[in-house]
Amino acid sequence: MAVVLPEGLSLSFGPLRTRARNCKRASRVVTRARKQIARARSELDKAERQLDAEGGSLSGAALTNAIEAATEQSGAIRKRMSAGERVTELHQTIQQLIQIQQ
Repeated sequence: MAVVLPEGLSLSFGPLRTRARNCKRASRVVTRARKQIARARSELDKAERQLDAEGGSLSGAALTNAIEAATEQSGAIRKRMSAGERVTELHQTIQQLIQIQQ
């Protein structure tokens, strides 16, 4: 048996639905960012292991290239981590706003 709500009451749920959709979307973004951070950390670990393994055999131009590649990778990883942190902060702010509104 369906319950029919008064029109004013049913309209009051509209903003909550919108917030719920926004939270769900933000949650997906946070999840994707966390996965990217995990991948970036894995790549960094792999690069560090590779440098440790080949450290004795690198010389001259090869060493310079390895340093440049590591610098580029670390910059990309830092950017990903920073973006992930911002998304996490955004997610927390949205949760706080929802709690305040309730």
